[in-house]
Amino acid sequence: MAGAGLLLLVLSVGYQLAHSGLVYRGVSVGNVAVGGMTKEGALARLRPIYENRSAGPVVLRMDDLETKATLTEMGISFDPSAAVEAAFQVGREGGLVEQLGEQLGALTGGHAVDAPGVKVDRVKLDAFLAQQARAVDRSVKEAELVIGDDFGVKVTPEVIGRRLDGAAAATAIERGLPTASDAIELPVLKTLPKRVQSDLEEARAKLEKIYAGPVSLEFEGQQWTLSLKEIASIASVDQKAGVTSPTVLLQEESLKGLVERIGTEVDQTKADGRYDWNGGNLKALQPGKDGRKLDRAKTLEVLREAITSDRKNVALPVEVDKAIGGSINASVLDIKERIDFGQTAISGVPEKVHNIKLAASRLHGVVVPPGEIFSFNKELGPTTLKAGFQTGFAISVNDGEMQTVPSVAGGICQVATTLLHAVFWAGYQVEERYPHMYWIASYGQPPRGLTGLDTTVDPPSLDFKFMNNTEDYLLIQSSTAGNQLVFELYGTKPSWKVQVEGPIITNTVKADPQVVRQREPSWEAGRELWVERATDGFDVKVVRKVVQGDDVRTLELKSHYVPSRNVILVGGTGPIDEPTPSTTPGATPGATPPGATPVRTPAAAPSRTPAPGAAATPAAPARTATPGAGAPQPPAATPTPKR
Repeated sequence: MAGAGLLLLVLSVGYQLAHSGLVYRGVSVGNVAVGGMTKEGALARLRPIYENRSAGPVVLRMDDLETKATLTEMGISFDPSAAVEAAFQVGREGGLVEQLGEQLGALTGGHAVDAPGVKVDRVKLDAFLAQQARAVDRSVKEAELVIGDDFGVKVTPEVIGRRLDGAAAATAIERGLPTASDAIELPVLKTLPKRVQSDLEEARAKLEKIYAGPVSLEFEGQQWTLSLKEIASIASVDQKAGVTSPTVLLQEESLKGLVERIGTEVDQTKADGRYDWNGGNLKALQPGKDGRKLDRAKTLEVLREAITSDRKNVALPVEVDKAIGGSINASVLDIKERIDFGQTAISGVPEKVHNIKLAASRLHGVVVPPGEIFSFNKELGPTTLKAGFQTGFAISVNDGEMQTVPSVAGGICQVATTLLHAVFWAGYQVEERYPHMYWIASYGQPPRGLTGLDTTVDPPSLDFKFMNNTEDYLLIQSSTAGNQLVFELYGTKPSWKVQVEGPIITNTVKADPQVVRQREPSWEAGRELWVERATDGFDVKVVRKVVQGDDVRTLELKSHYVPSRNVILVGGTGPIDEPTPSTTPGATPGATPPGATPVRTPAAAPSRTPAPGAAATPAAPARTATPGAGAPQPPAATPTPKR
């Protein structure tokens, strides 16, 4: 072992002596080998390479870009002597072991001297690289869907982001310049987009269907078209940064708004045609109109489907309620004969007479189909000045005190009561009925009146309703000839028998005969009118039985009436003089004032029923009356059970 060590030492010393004045084997400057050369030889080898580089431009490659620059532009110059000296010092610096290691490493694996002899003006090189970065650098961009002005769908491709690495580029230039390479590769950092074109194919296909054409919605010859511009306001694409697969959305609120707009144009309330008996040859007074209701939920479904599919023409889902004289031919009515009638005398001031005749005319010709319910308020329509009704006065209860107040549409309670008479005696099923506050004696007069057989109405809360509980159509006819209000029912006379018991009167309370003079400031001074007559209060029950074979339907009409007063309205303002009934034009105490129809009314709410000699106005009862047991009612008023 001692001999082997001695041999290695001898060989090492010999190797060093052999390279005295020479660059050690395996050493290179860049990629130019200078090992085994003297300094002069290495310098001769490097000088032309350096001079060639200094004389011509250097090719720089940055990703897919290529540029040429001179050393002067880059702030770089060469010193070949320094490069040779650096190469010569390989294996000669440091301790003996370190020197031997470098010599052996160069001999076996080569040793390249990095960027020897390159002088760099760092400020100038950094400025040069910053200029190159402006051409190289770009932001990453996701692929995107774009809707053109012509609603064509396009995909803009993704862009890979990149950035020139300035520090690494400077190092690459310093190391690459001394070599004989054709070009120097400068490092470029890249950023890949998260969404590429292939990620958009599904959304693109959906959008192309959406913008394939306008959408047409149809119903019975009507057409609603959704243009591409309107579709564009409804459709949207969620292309948030970082979202790989965008979502195509339809704005739900916009769709609902569109459906609602269409619904307001499609929807219409059913209205059966109206007819005149005309001696058995029905004459159409008013054509029927089918009821229509757009199915909003289904319309939303078909609209979404039409927008997102190739099927652009769709039918609207509309529910049709067929009307007589509309889709249903009037020949099905089969109106054969008069079934029954009601009749009351018309009296009172001109405003009340006008309202009675107007309300009666609004009900003339109404057809009640089998199994359906007639609503007085619905068929009468609005009871307003705009609808043709006139202003008069009616009785209200304010803080427990009864007063006559201005009102509109007085007299309609007499119309409802007269129709009730016909329905009652004909045996049809009464669904809803309310008695008046006071009993009106004229309602109990022959030929069809009975004490306790009345009804008050106050749209929209208090209504009179009955059901046509037969298999035949029922026609309502009204007339106001002379001073008589008459309602007649036509159709096929039911086979049942009507039996009536009563009236049974109990709990009579005598009225106070004292005359009350009440100021009415809206009248001119000197005008007086007797508007209320003192009438006893009482409870009354009328029982009706409708018998058809073994089937018996029993209806009990129970009514409570409070005593009324003698009241004279006095025009003007200021204190009222002592009562002088004998001076009241056309009125005497105890006489029946014309048109006396007071009604049971909640406290502080004016009655729609007119005071005697006055017209009435719609009131807003504190509670709304609805059919059926337990429904809210005005004080002491009870809806009639279904019988």
